[in-house]
Amino acid sequence: MSSSLSPVEPGTRPVPIPDYRVPWRADVLAVAQEVASRGLCARVVRRGDEWVLVAAVRGVEVPRGCRLFLEAGGVTDRSRLAAGCLERVPSTDCYGCAVRVPCGWVGGVRLLPIPEPAVVPEGAAQRQWWLKVCRQGEQLGLRPKGPSICSTKGTVTVMGAHIAAPWCGDARTNSVSSPGVIDVVRCQAGDGAGAVAGVGLVLFDGAALRAADINRLACAAGISYVAMVNHAADFQGRATELLGDVGLLDEIAEALRALNPAISWVAAGSSFGGVAAARLIARHPDLFQGAVCASTPWGRLLLPDAAGTPPPERMPWLRAVRGELEWLFPAAAQTAALGRCALRGITTRDESFPGGHDVAWWREVLIAAAIVGADVPLPKALEQLAAKVANKQAAAQQL
Repeated sequence: MSSSLSPVEPGTRPVPIPDYRVPWRADVLAVAQEVASRGLCARVVRRGDEWVLVAAVRGVEVPRGCRLFLEAGGVTDRSRLAAGCLERVPSTDCYGCAVRVPCGWVGGVRLLPIPEPAVVPEGAAQRQWWLKVCRQGEQLGLRPKGPSICSTKGTVTVMGAHIAAPWCGDARTNSVSSPGVIDVVRCQAGDGAGAVAGVGLVLFDGAALRAADINRLACAAGISYVAMVNHAADFQGRATELLGDVGLLDEIAEALRALNPAISWVAAGSSFGGVAAARLIARHPDLFQGAVCASTPWGRLLLPDAAGTPPPERMPWLRAVRGELEWLFPAAAQTAALGRCALRGITTRDESFPGGHDVAWWREVLIAAAIVGADVPLPKALEQLAAKVANKQAAAQQL
């Protein structure tokens, strides 16, 4: 398919994130005081259909010359700093911020130091400024107590409806290939119970997902192989390779065929990686049972022509999961892209998740959707993943 996309430029958000702050009602105020006094840093309060994320610290914990910013996946970001900065909590000696989150939300949470006065650059310089803030936040180490994962921008605590904890027990992986276009590990899930026989997972943006310990979660879920695609790590390089490079797709397919012909593969990725996963199964439908695409900018999708191999008896499926807090990726764009995939004979499933552009929920959704295929609704798939991990944990504790 001969077409091209306009260059992708990182930097300034074209539309600021909404302001999700809630007033300091008496009940929220009490939670903030408790969070600060106990050193919890943040807590999600669930009252029926309303969920509120409350962050608070004692005044002495605020670094000199800085304000603290509550980073919460999909709820706050650098496009509207005021909506996430901690302010003096009325009638207390602590600083806090309370924001509304959707029911079922999962997100990575930490506090970041914003130098005063906050001068936010425009354009590409803004991204570099934010990465520096994230590095300083990593050194500060202010984040809630609880299960944590590593992202490309540092360590965050996973909060909300986190049902498949980062615990992965005795799950182990062994490298079975030297790094090339893919780096493949074979999973050993301890007792071997509940394995998804012969299923392999191809992951784009593997470095970020590996940092979030997705390898061991995949292993605990019973997946046999995980193949991390080695592509460019810089923003523009990723855009070039993942959005338009057919050669990369062919190299991946060739490497997978040489590895183990009996493996049934599922392609998966988030953001640009979701675009690449959809392109990979369209290019090599005979090699894949399906694809899982999370938080995908579908407006960047160029479906390549299928390679010259005979068409499969059954075309692959594609599950697209949009973060409900991702206002930059409208639901209509996902639906339209899936319609184009369906014209290729690909079975599609259009879904959403109450989260933002955040690895905290990607790691679970990508694994859960991969192990159940296209027919099981996402909430049920996540329940099945949680059950698998819980069973592994219980078995390990009995040893």
